[in-house]
Amino acid sequence: MDLILFLLPLLIGLIVAATVFRCALGDEWGLALGLPAIGGLMLLAVRIVGMPNQVPGLNPSPGPILAYATGLALMVFGLGGLVLALAWMALRLLWRR
Repeated sequence: MDLILFLLPLLIGLIVAATVFRCALGDEWGLALGLPAIGGLMLLAVRIVGMPNQVPGLNPSPGPILAYATGLALMVFGLGGLVLALAWMALRLLWRR
């Protein structure tokens, strides 16, 4: 279960980074800026509501942890993909001169 909690946000983050990179190069800025913003909103929601307290004797729910990790992956990998796309566009612009 712990491996899934680690690998699922990582997989989502890599997909988001590739999607943001592709959308930024294709001039689809709404999606390229929207995916990291959605991750930021997910983190903000977890920050406002807070993580639930564990009830002694019950199995812990991975939902809140997974939501937090997914929001973090969306924001971090999305911004990383956006920075890579902007760097790629700058290099192409410099190469044409």
